[in-house]
Amino acid sequence: MSFRTEESSARIEFKEGSILHVSPLLGDRAASYELTADRDLTLLEITDDKSAYFPDKIKQIINNKIELSLSLIKSKLLYQNNILSKTVKAFSQYLSDIDLKFKNATASGIIQDLIKNIPKLPTFAFDLVSKLHDRSADTKDIVNTIQSDPSLASMVLKTINSSYYGFAEKITDVYRAVLLLGFNNIYQLVLSQGLASVMPKEPESLEIQKHSTLVSVISQEIAAMSGKVNPPSIATTALLHDIGRIVTLLLKLKYKNIAPLFDLLDSDQIGASLLRTWGLPESIYAVIEDQGKAVFIPPGGLKPEHRFDIAALYVGHTCHEIIILKKKPVGTFFSDCLVLLGFKPKSAADFAAQDILPSLMKNLRRFPEHVRNSFLGKVAQ
Repeated sequence: MSFRTEESSARIEFKEGSILHVSPLLGDRAASYELTADRDLTLLEITDDKSAYFPDKIKQIINNKIELSLSLIKSKLLYQNNILSKTVKAFSQYLSDIDLKFKNATASGIIQDLIKNIPKLPTFAFDLVSKLHDRSADTKDIVNTIQSDPSLASMVLKTINSSYYGFAEKITDVYRAVLLLGFNNIYQLVLSQGLASVMPKEPESLEIQKHSTLVSVISQEIAAMSGKVNPPSIATTALLHDIGRIVTLLLKLKYKNIAPLFDLLDSDQIGASLLRTWGLPESIYAVIEDQGKAVFIPPGGLKPEHRFDIAALYVGHTCHEIIILKKKPVGTFFSDCLVLLGFKPKSAADFAAQDILPSLMKNLRRFPEHVRNSFLGKVAQ
């Protein structure tokens, strides 16, 4: 027969005739436990009120067996905890070694030379990144930045008047465009256009950009609801979070004779290196570099200066997988990330369905047509 509590995956085996005292194993927790037998047997439950009627000799026999069982349990738990501790330590060291190898590969001269040859974002995108990462910037500052570049102002008005957004009347004023969509969404539009101008037009690249736009919208919504993360900052980071995958694709297309080698690189490291080369803020590329760690490291183990943004990006990415891709979420620490961001602990599925999707649906009008259609299509399924 084996014993297991709901809080532990470890099973402890007992021989026939053993006496198991459950209470010390559960402590003050109102936890349940499971007993499993590999063949038919009789199980006798003795409660404290019933044992009071036993003769002293029987009580002594029972107590001796209980002490023996508890001693057995403690020794097995200590052994299992020791094995688990060594396994976790070895796995952590393995991940650290792999991470260092990826960093060294990305920092190598040949990879850096290839990255430096990738076209930079247009100047207007950099200007807006600086403005929207400044919490003191207001709508007027953003409008002035857009209007100072005629080509940028023209692009904003042309885009906002297209079927992409579906406004009934023509918008002719940049200030009104910013008021209608909010400068976070205008900024997302401008940065998306800037990325599109330097990224390949291959179907795989366009699909990655579409995915990144949706993750950006969701992550921005999470930041706004949380109040612990700067919405424009996380929107930028999410929009760029998979740029390493696009860069890898670009390099594979350009250097077809060594294309398989690029699959051996870490796309997060590649993306972070490109954004560092472009001169974007560390608060963006450092989060992208470490974003994958949120899957297997609790938020408390992430770098303090970036853990809130990494958590918001991870939650946003997970909600995208649930809402858009209908996939089962991967990772152990989703609920911990929610608590860090100021939300109540929930499963990923419940948070996506009960909190994020209703908020997105309420604000659909602010989003581009293809974003609206993505959410509406998934709700209808």
